[in-house]
Amino acid sequence: MTKKLLFLFPFLFAFIIVSINHTFDYYNVRSVTGGMVTQTVIIDPGHGGRDPGAVHENIHEKEIVLDISLRVRDNLEKRGITANMTRDIDTDLVSEEMKGSTRQQSSLLERLDISSSSEGEVLVSVHTNSSEDERFFGTQTYFKEGDSQGKLLAECIQAELKKVRMSSREAIPGSFYLLDHSDKPAVIVEVGFVSNEEDRRLLAQEKFRILLSEAIANGIEQYITAR
Repeated sequence: MTKKLLFLFPFLFAFIIVSINHTFDYYNVRSVTGGMVTQTVIIDPGHGGRDPGAVHENIHEKEIVLDISLRVRDNLEKRGITANMTRDIDTDLVSEEMKGSTRQQSSLLERLDISSSSEGEVLVSVHTNSSEDERFFGTQTYFKEGDSQGKLLAECIQAELKKVRMSSREAIPGSFYLLDHSDKPAVIVEVGFVSNEEDRRLLAQEKFRILLSEAIANGIEQYITAR
């Protein structure tokens, strides 16, 4: 009996090792596909403080995008994805002494500096859109031309946003200071046109902003899984 056990022991040991490795691989795959992989994202609510962004009637861009961005952060963190904010209060990140275009430029530089010094792997800047043509509506996501990872991220987010507010808009390249000077894949997410009556009505509703934040978080998680 003892000889039989000694003979079987190497096979039993090998079976245990294989089982442990299989179990580890299973949970490792689940951690990635389930969105639980350790990942850090930078969320940038545009404008803030003295800079209200686009304004139409009772809608101020800085307030809308901060509300949505905070919800995106909370949504991501529930999925195990760390989200660092460039701002989480009503500020444009610039000292009170600065004015005009210098102030706007300094605000952008400060956001880029926060993003660069952070451990975050991608930058998602949230804005609203505006146009002289009030017929324009819907969400729009921009990426830097030639940035393949930024393009993938933008496409993932835009696809999810279109489920919330249907339109023919796709993720497209755009020339923006934030995108052009980011040291990591970056996108600008326009959550709607404040110049459009229906978009304006929807953005004023908490339920709609929750849906937008969930869509952005879904897109980010899909990007993490797909890349």
